[in-house]
Amino acid sequence: MLIGITNWNGSVSPVFDVADELWIVDTLSVAGAKRKRALLKRTGPFEKAREIKEQGVDLLVCGAISRRFENALASAGVRVLPFMCGNIENILSDLLNGKAVDDSFLMPGAQGRRRRSRFRNRGAKDRTGGD
Repeated sequence: MLIGITNWNGSVSPVFDVADELWIVDTLSVAGAKRKRALLKRTGPFEKAREIKEQGVDLLVCGAISRRFENALASAGVRVLPFMCGNIENILSDLLNGKAVDDSFLMPGAQGRRRRSRFRNRGAKDRTGGD
């Protein structure tokens, strides 16, 4: 599985819509979690979603995200773990160890939005025949 995390100085970018750097981590690499950096060039919701999907990203970890970008990613088949903040390595550690990401990495005030967001993505994925 490939995890994409928007990057801003080693932390999750605060706003996905304007993020321009993505760390991509291959969790299935035999040699351990391989990482690469990708610069995001496209700015429109569907173009940016397509660019991320073309990188092979299955799960995107990001900060605040608008509904139009989140819906575009869901339509492209990318799961989204939104409203995250903090050090990328710490969040990645939880994900690579199979743990749920600690709530301390949630953006302040994002508890209810994250739940609604997960529900929206699950519904969109179910409608498109995904997992």
